[in-house]
Amino acid sequence: MDIRKKSSLRTVFYQYFFSVVIAFFLILLLLYGLLILGFQKGIIYPANQIEQEIFHRKEKIAKSQPFDELLLPKKTRYLLLSKDEEIKKTNMSEEEIKDALSYFQGESVQKNTHHLLIPRNDGSCIIQYPLRAGFTNERLDHMLYSVDRFIFILFVISTLSGFLVISFLFSKRLNKQLRPILDATEEIQKQNLDFQIQSSRIQEFNHILQGISEMKETLKESLEKQWREEELKKEQISALAHDIKTPLTIIRGNVELLQDRLDNEDDQESIHYAIKNIDRMENYLALLIDLTRMDREFTPNFKEIPTDEFLKTATEQMNELIRMKSRSLHFEKGPLPKSLIIDENLILRALLNITANALEYSNKGEITLKVHGNKNIHFTIIDEGSGFSPEDLKYATEGFYCGHNHQRTNHHYGIGLYITKRIAEIHNGRLELENEKTKGAKVSIHIPQ
Repeated sequence: MDIRKKSSLRTVFYQYFFSVVIAFFLILLLLYGLLILGFQKGIIYPANQIEQEIFHRKEKIAKSQPFDELLLPKKTRYLLLSKDEEIKKTNMSEEEIKDALSYFQGESVQKNTHHLLIPRNDGSCIIQYPLRAGFTNERLDHMLYSVDRFIFILFVISTLSGFLVISFLFSKRLNKQLRPILDATEEIQKQNLDFQIQSSRIQEFNHILQGISEMKETLKESLEKQWREEELKKEQISALAHDIKTPLTIIRGNVELLQDRLDNEDDQESIHYAIKNIDRMENYLALLIDLTRMDREFTPNFKEIPTDEFLKTATEQMNELIRMKSRSLHFEKGPLPKSLIIDENLILRALLNITANALEYSNKGEITLKVHGNKNIHFTIIDEGSGFSPEDLKYATEGFYCGHNHQRTNHHYGIGLYITKRIAEIHNGRLELENEKTKGAKVSIHIPQ
């Protein structure tokens, strides 16, 4: 993969930082522009406008007889005192009156309001007014209280929104440049090593991608070598198994001829023992051939088969196997489609494998076969044995697993459930092991249709 020098992560973060700073100042500039436009259009009045109006009307307020409160600008409060400092008239609240009197007596007032004293011939007038910018629209001014507060809230919202938008855009940009790394790791995780690694516009990411590319090629060479060696071993085992079958068949034929010719009881016993061990060797070879066949990719023979016809064949073959052990089969059939799309021979082999296991691990009781489903067909076989151990549930579907309480001398090689699992996978299904609450082991094959 060709690495081209692009921008570094440091540059990307600098761009992000300066984008945030520029956005911050643009927001300030925009808000300042809105404030100026508001003043020009008469939507906003300046902070000292009410104070200026009071000063312009100060003389009229001082000379008006009687006192005319209509001379006062809006948003103002007043307190009219006599020469004896008695309250003559006011529109202030009790708290505001206290503040006004404190101001009149020369004391400081710790409030966000301002006061102005206007002497009159009949006493004094104390005017309380706000010193803040506001909206000329009374309803809007009442809702937002002050322009300062509105601008601050607008600034906070705009700043957060701008920060989130810039963060989202840079996150999207980084994610796009990070995507080749994520795609490469996902492909390697799937064990797919035949893919082209894309490049990134960020230098550090490209270095990582270069390392992944080199690792991928090394891993590919190593795995291909391992796969070739394993495939060669499987082919050799399969070829050897097939080669052994021919002389074994010849040996069986000759031994059976001897069995027909010999009358001596001791000789007959020896011949019987020889045939029994030939059968055992043929079983071993069949297991080896099945194992190598299941481990290789091959094309299954999927066909649409009438459900009742398949189940009849399956139960007949299972019954033949079960009767050899003087046991019985209990069959339960639920709702099913009229036909199944399966490899008939493979599914039959899987059901017989599970049945053989159930017979071997349970000494008594019937074997139950349950079949039901529509979009997913469920084949379940239940025995009345001791069930699976926790270790069995974890490892029983692995090749050559026999468990601690079962030895290969009992003709069990830990291949049956492994082959059954592979058959389920070939049908895009799965094999499930569990323990039936009231009986023993429960093995299910789930196959989609």
